[in-house]
Amino acid sequence: MSELIQTWLPMLLPGILTGIVLGCWNRKQSGRLKQREQREAEQLESELKRIDLEVATAQLSYAAAIALRDGRTNGEMQRAIAAYEEAMGKFRKVERKHMALSGMERSAE
Repeated sequence: MSELIQTWLPMLLPGILTGIVLGCWNRKQSGRLKQREQREAEQLESELKRIDLEVATAQLSYAAAIALRDGRTNGEMQRAIAAYEEAMGKFRKVERKHMALSGMERSAE
């Protein structure tokens, strides 16, 4: 029996150690991948809100130009203001979330 252990153990030990090391490394990589995917999703959300805000600003500018041309405001201005306020509210909420997450990441380091 001891001959069997002396013969097989040196052959099996490198494979077992390699499996353990690769398992630990894979776990770390998986965690990093999840963090990167989460950051990318948050960046996408932020970018979409920023684009919404730009579109609302363009609507507001257009409505202001029409009001200036016609010498009076109309329903376009009210709709543009409402769209701007809604987009700005969503953008602020997303940015606050990013600021809070950023603060948590800094304090964890």
